[in-house]
Amino acid sequence: LYSGSRRKKYEFFFYKFKGHSPPFNIVAISPLFELPSIKGSQFQYGHGICVEQDGVIITYGVDDSTSWYLKVSLQRIQEMLAPRHGSQSYSAVSLEAIVPVELSSELFGRSLNMNLEKMESSLRCSSSDIASNALQFLHSVPYVTLDECFAQFS
Repeated sequence: LYSGSRRKKYEFFFYKFKGHSPPFNIVAISPLFELPSIKGSQFQYGHGICVEQDGVIITYGVDDSTSWYLKVSLQRIQEMLAPRHGSQSYSAVSLEAIVPVELSSELFGRSLNMNLEKMESSLRCSSSDIASNALQFLHSVPYVTLDECFAQFS
């Protein structure tokens, strides 16, 4: 959600649904919350989520210049999804108590090939089915660099 104030303000919420195929039945919605701000930042916007056994990792950008992530426990999410007594307003809930972490700058400025090789190396170290499926996917999808794309049109 984007708030139309002068200051760019993105608010988020968790939701829980039932069903195995559309249409899904939404059974709970959390109050709105903002991602933790970094000192002096103007705005934060979410761009990824990874579900783990004990929580979720949310990745987000700060001021279009750096990327951060934070981990929210499943217990905290369940608390946010619990029915509220009294007012049903969804005022902003802060996740400020959760300490965000800046993503390593080594991820930026490297070629796609270098990032894919690093990802592949990490996936090979894992014994999970998800890692195995991701490796199969990486090997099945052809990719080209932007330079190669532009060269086709020159």
